[in-house]
Amino acid sequence: MYELSEVNKNDTVLDIACGPVLVTTAFATKAKHVTGIDITPAMIDKAKEIQKDKKLENISWKIGDATNLPFDDESFSIVITRYSFHHY
Repeated sequence: MYELSEVNKNDTVLDIACGPVLVTTAFATKAKHVTGIDITPAMIDKAKEIQKDKKLENISWKIGDATNLPFDDESFSIVITRYSFHHY
């Protein structure tokens, strides 16, 4: 997914249902900024720990429902999700 997206330093990425942030942190190594959103507060708490451990400062986190995203249209150049469609 990472390679196919051709993410670059100009991209702003949204990771929907970011969970354990494997994808979020991978994209953050290349993108301008990555936002991870998950409905589970404990996942976001863990995400913040992982972000700190990896020293990635270009990630922000939101707690929210993927079926009602709190973002304006065209806020991101890339939108991704991994292993989450079965929840919708």
